[in-house]
Amino acid sequence: GNFGGREAGESSYLSEQDRAHGRGVLGPYRKFGKGGDRQRSISVVLDGDRRFMLCINFKTQCLEEAVSLLSAHLGASVEDGTMTEHFSENWQDQINAFVENYLRKKAVSLRQLSREEKRELVLTLKQEGAFEGKNAAQYIADSLKISRATVYGYLK
Repeated sequence: GNFGGREAGESSYLSEQDRAHGRGVLGPYRKFGKGGDRQRSISVVLDGDRRFMLCINFKTQCLEEAVSLLSAHLGASVEDGTMTEHFSENWQDQINAFVENYLRKKAVSLRQLSREEKRELVLTLKQEGAFEGKNAAQYIADSLKISRATVYGYLK
């Protein structure tokens, strides 16, 4: 199913460089889905026509949380394979990357964050300018699995 939240015909955020070269296969790369769900994706240019692409996404958040938990207990590190060189960054990706780094530094999953830690995260996102995008409060609420009213409450 479509868990990416994208519709046919939407911009791919493909970088100008890749658009100009019309590369056939991009990825696999790390991407964020609707509400900040972590994914691994692969995009294929169809019939060599760079106007048409097929993107296949695989949700990895549960697997990554398990790896993070095991890594914390075993002392191993996990390398991140983001692929920002192929896609221009948008504000949603910047928010998701910021949240992911916050969680990694604290060595917790989103579900393990306390109310105070979520409040701290929202305030830090505000300081970083994350609320400048259209509907950013709702996007941040969805990403943190809280209500938009809670986001505004934390900001107040």
